[in-house]
Amino acid sequence: MSGWRHEPSPAANADAPTLSDLAAASEGGTAAAQRPMRIALVAGETSGDALGAGLIEQLRRRFPDAEFAGIGGDAMRGAGCETWHDAGELAVMGLSEVLRHLPRLLRARHGVDARFVGHPMADEMPLEPDQAGARVALDLPGPAPVLAVLPGSRLGEIERLGRIFLEAARLVSESVPDLRLVVPAANAACRDALQPMLAGAGFPHPPRLLDGRAREAMVAADVVLLASGTATLEAMLAKRAMVVGYRVAPLTYRIVKAFGLLKVERYALPNVLAGSDVAPELMQDECTPQNLAAAVLN
Repeated sequence: MSGWRHEPSPAANADAPTLSDLAAASEGGTAAAQRPMRIALVAGETSGDALGAGLIEQLRRRFPDAEFAGIGGDAMRGAGCETWHDAGELAVMGLSEVLRHLPRLLRARHGVDARFVGHPMADEMPLEPDQAGARVALDLPGPAPVLAVLPGSRLGEIERLGRIFLEAARLVSESVPDLRLVVPAANAACRDALQPMLAGAGFPHPPRLLDGRAREAMVAADVVLLASGTATLEAMLAKRAMVVGYRVAPLTYRIVKAFGLLKVERYALPNVLAGSDVAPELMQDECTPQNLAAAVLN
């Protein structure tokens, strides 16, 4: 929702105190300071869950007694957030996919004053990523070439992209026999979806299916094959060559094309930021194992 702002109905925010108001009340020792501050957060998928957890940690430094609740995943729960719904329930993309879930989504995240204020990822990652250290941490042989494959953090993405990405990786391994493959799973559900896809996939070396650790996998890799999304920004900051692929539901794609709804020339965040094609991006019908494998080898 970058750059988007929703003005809620007057009733949604009537007389609601801001954090600044509450902080001033706390410092002044008024009656408002006698009850714990309750802060609601909403994260729609894995990247947002990680951002939410970091925000909770920073807010807790200023408001040690604050209570946190809302919609999030394992990271936010680990930071102490009471989650009313799991973030996975909001992790849908496209038109037909969103329309199917629209009533539930509107009931969950409605009347919220939302503002985009930036992204902290560049502050979290070192200017010179330690590839050798990441390979040691993941128990990967030093000289062997490593391909990290990230078909997405949503189950729908894995269903559409998982087999395509893994077949592309298998094609790459035919040209690079000593290739090592690492596949980070964003959560347990993603791991369960990826495991049968990896079973008997025919790689010369057994692929490594990781629980999380996507950033380590990208830093350890020589090339990253990944779905378009926040992970492309992470791969850029890891200073790794990448190939970006994506597919949406066929109905969504037909609607977008038919009504001219596509307003951008590029999808991958590094390409958007650069205003040029610094990383290959293969979308929809171009996102095939053969095309992806050729881009990875190049």
